[in-house]
Amino acid sequence: MVVFRCLFILLIFSSCTVGTKSLKKNTEEYFTSSGAIKYFRPDIPNWANFSQSSQCLRKDPIRYFDLELLKGSFSLKDEEARQLQLLFNYDRKEAMKSRSGAYSSLEEEEEIFFKSLEKIQAGIRIFNPPNYKRVHLVWVDDFILGRKNISALRSLMDTKTMSLGHPVFVSLCLDHHRLTQWIQQFNFASIGTRALTYELASLHNSDSMDEYFFSIMIHHLFKKDQKLYFYSPRKRLPNDFLGEFIKRTF
Repeated sequence: MVVFRCLFILLIFSSCTVGTKSLKKNTEEYFTSSGAIKYFRPDIPNWANFSQSSQCLRKDPIRYFDLELLKGSFSLKDEEARQLQLLFNYDRKEAMKSRSGAYSSLEEEEEIFFKSLEKIQAGIRIFNPPNYKRVHLVWVDDFILGRKNISALRSLMDTKTMSLGHPVFVSLCLDHHRLTQWIQQFNFASIGTRALTYELASLHNSDSMDEYFFSIMIHHLFKKDQKLYFYSPRKRLPNDFLGEFIKRTF
């Protein structure tokens, strides 16, 4: 009799446990959006997370926003919308690292979105443009990928001309985390080099949805009175980089 009572109690306990798990699962399945999802561009497949201009497959997934819709809804400037996209992806990556690389749920992403929006509206930035009147942007992907010797980049940075402005390294291959690490690894951090990365880009796709294009409106990220010089190891600058700046080849 005692045995049957124990089995009965165990059966009830197991049923409750299963019920609790099912309820939790159903709660996640029927998550109600708070509205941020409408600003998220559709996920791009891993094979499409590729820079045609730099010829590199990016290692890190990124959530792109509908920047025009974002600007209209929250009265954001183009700089603020791009910085929000960067900050969101930066914070999302930090959250993924805390979960050993596990992806965020849509509910978590919405929470990160609104927290990032509050930071942007409070003036917080991941990419902090220098205050110098003259800024030297340098496209460094060919050096990152080993197509060009790093000594050529060091020679450029050692010139008197480069000492006249503040350096900003630009990459279409590495995200903000990785480019910052690369700058430190090769000792360019000592001269205060900033990192400008592809999380600040707009995502465009063709009507067939099988081609993706990216562009960064460079001068929107800086003050109007700053003079921007863009240094590239290639003679032709790709359409990823748009805006008002003076191009230089090295």
